[in-house]
Amino acid sequence: MRNDGHDDNDEPEEVVCPGKYFIKEKIGFEQVEGQQFVYWNSHQQIHRDDVFETLITGLRYLPSQELAWPLAVEPQDFVSETDLFQSVRDYISLYWDYADERAYDVFAAWVMATWLSEAWYSVPFFFFVGPWDSGKTRGLDIIKSIGYRGWEVPSTTTATIFRCDKAFSPTWLFDESEYLAQESKQEVIGLINSRYRRGQVVPRMKGDSYQVELFPVFGFTALAGTQDLLRTTKSRCIVFNMTPADREIPPILFPEDEDAVRLRNKLLMYRVTKLESIVTRSVTTLSCDDVTMVTQAGGKGRMIELYYPLVVVAPTQSIKDRILSYMKDEQVRIRAELTSDDDALIFRSMVDVKHETGADGLLITEVAGKVNENLPEKEKLTNRRIGYICRSLGFSTVHTRVGTAVMWNASKARRLSFRFGVDIPLSIVTIVTSSHETAVTEAVTIDGQFVTKGGSP
Repeated sequence: MRNDGHDDNDEPEEVVCPGKYFIKEKIGFEQVEGQQFVYWNSHQQIHRDDVFETLITGLRYLPSQELAWPLAVEPQDFVSETDLFQSVRDYISLYWDYADERAYDVFAAWVMATWLSEAWYSVPFFFFVGPWDSGKTRGLDIIKSIGYRGWEVPSTTTATIFRCDKAFSPTWLFDESEYLAQESKQEVIGLINSRYRRGQVVPRMKGDSYQVELFPVFGFTALAGTQDLLRTTKSRCIVFNMTPADREIPPILFPEDEDAVRLRNKLLMYRVTKLESIVTRSVTTLSCDDVTMVTQAGGKGRMIELYYPLVVVAPTQSIKDRILSYMKDEQVRIRAELTSDDDALIFRSMVDVKHETGADGLLITEVAGKVNENLPEKEKLTNRRIGYICRSLGFSTVHTRVGTAVMWNASKARRLSFRFGVDIPLSIVTIVTSSHETAVTEAVTIDGQFVTKGGSP
């Protein structure tokens, strides 16, 4: 007899799996302690069995003999979502210290959102960064203890990520994230980056059969390290700049202690009772009310994607307001960071050279002079690095008889002026006609001289 009530004389294929949720059928199952599953339907009727068998896939699911994360024992009732949220928040604040009280609300909402992972189109990453003994790893420990399928790995490969994503849908926890900056890990960081938004897949050929197997990669991710992440990864993160705690924190966190087990049990019940309603409004379309709330609080672009799940799970308006307030301040921090990095410095230097010379092509050597004039010797940027960044900002470069030049583009410059908060004269961002733009891609003026791409005056 199948768990979904259908009879079938054929023996189904057996697959080891820690749990799934079938969105269309509104049926789910999850492995718990004791090598068993709990499973439920749209009426939230909860059952328990050693296997889960369904006609949806025609498979018989078996519990895994060994998993990398602590399990719940059984779904446990909770008083209210507000009470559950407060319990999660209290647990976090007991074991983790942060200067901004609003961070505990953000953290608690994130943990609860992991238990509804099927409901989200995009999810925020967490990044704990700071010196040794500042609570970075403790943040990961908390997620492993009460988050959904928190799997901590010290190092990994692309195959590990995409194969385990398909088999287990874990919340990945990367400690000592400095190793991801290594040249050999560029494929790994690219794959991690793709996990923040649903729909990304990794294709692999199956042996010599020329059949393609697709591996979906999606899910919550948390990282901890002493050094900054690459910008592409950091832009997907809610960042916690950690400092040593100024109060007494329990030295060891045990996922097996009764508080952690009780919370996992309640969070499993939260998944059982909440997932269907959140999926219904989030998978097909984002809730207009929640999106409006995020945008009205100042959320823009990716910030809306990152904070939307947290606002949805926040059980009261006051908690939503604290999370959105934190988001707003985070945007200010990001803006300040953008305006102080190499990209912003180089763009401001380009603006200065353009304003002083009026040239269509800005010599890299002149831009470099502006960039490096106030930098210590060890921090000066090479011409090659400056050229690379100019191209990454969208400007083309040309080789001339007097040196490499960056082609000024008024349209791109105007957009970048908003991004970096740089005030530039109207005269140098006036958009020229397409015919003139075509002309200056073939030739540029440098120091008042007409110089062709090939370098002849």
